[in-house]
Amino acid sequence: MSYQQKALRKEHPTDYKVALMSEEPKKLKEYIEIFNRRKLMFFLPIMLIFSLSVVIALKLPSVYRSSATILIEAQEIPRELIRSIVTGMADQRIQIIKQRVMRRSSLLAIIEEYDLYGEMRKKSS
Repeated sequence: MSYQQKALRKEHPTDYKVALMSEEPKKLKEYIEIFNRRKLMFFLPIMLIFSLSVVIALKLPSVYRSSATILIEAQEIPRELIRSIVTGMADQRIQIIKQRVMRRSSLLAIIEEYDLYGEMRKKSS
């Protein structure tokens, strides 16, 4: 406020209001001057809010949230593959049993237990 405006305000309060109404619009330079005079009023609330938000962010416990979706589908195996595996396993089992039974020691034990080839064994002894 200029000296003339202050003087006018003290002497004639109603004239002061009229003088303010007829005043030219403020220019950018004047707004910058106002800002420079009131820097503390602008930055103090900003710094206060910023520092409070930092303190709150550091003091609060960390909370994490995660979500996932799992899709479970029935197993799909082709029938041909199942047949070949089952028959292959059966064939292997039959071969193993056949090898165990057809061993010489197993065959001799069976022959003696059931008294098979009795005549032939008497002749060869």
